[in-house]
Amino acid sequence: MMKHDALPADLVTLFSRSPELPTPLPADPFPLFAAWFADEKQSARTPNPDAMSLATIDADGSPSVRIVLCRGIDAARGSVTFFTNYDGRKGQALHAHPRAALCFHWDDSDRQVRLEGAVTRCTPAESDAYFYSRRWESRLSAWTSHQSQPTAGRAALLAQTDLVTQLTHFV
Repeated sequence: MMKHDALPADLVTLFSRSPELPTPLPADPFPLFAAWFADEKQSARTPNPDAMSLATIDADGSPSVRIVLCRGIDAARGSVTFFTNYDGRKGQALHAHPRAALCFHWDDSDRQVRLEGAVTRCTPAESDAYFYSRRWESRLSAWTSHQSQPTAGRAALLAQTDLVTQLTHFV
C-alpha cells in the first residue's frame, strides 16, 4: 500500500476545473440538464453540443448505439426530441422496443448527461416539418440511401442519387 500526502498536480487540475454540482442535488435534474445544454450551445466549447449517443435494443435483443442529434429539449415535460428514419435500424428497434438510453458527452466542460426512458413517435406533421427543414442535400441523402442497409458501393449509391434526383426533380 502506498501513502500519498498530496494528489498529483494533473489530478488536482482535473478536479478543480470540473463543474460543481448543486448541493443538494435537485429532485428533478432535468432543468439542470436543460441549463447545461443551453450553456454548451451558447459557449461553443463543444463542436456539436447537439450530438448524443442513442442506445436501443433490436427486436432480437441485440444492443445498438449510434450518434443522433438532439432537436429539442422540453424541460417542463422532461423530454428530448430526436429524429431517425422509421425504416432504419434505429426506427425498427424503437418500434420493437420503445425505450432508449441517451448520453450527451461534453468533454471540454467535463460534463455528461444520461437519460433513459420511453420513446414515443412525434406526429406525422412534426416529422414532415423536420424533414423539410433540413438542407436539400440531407433530404436527398435520406431519400437515396436505404438506411442501415448494405450498399453495393459508392457507384451504386451515386446511381441511386441520380435516379432520385431525376424522379423528384430535386435539384
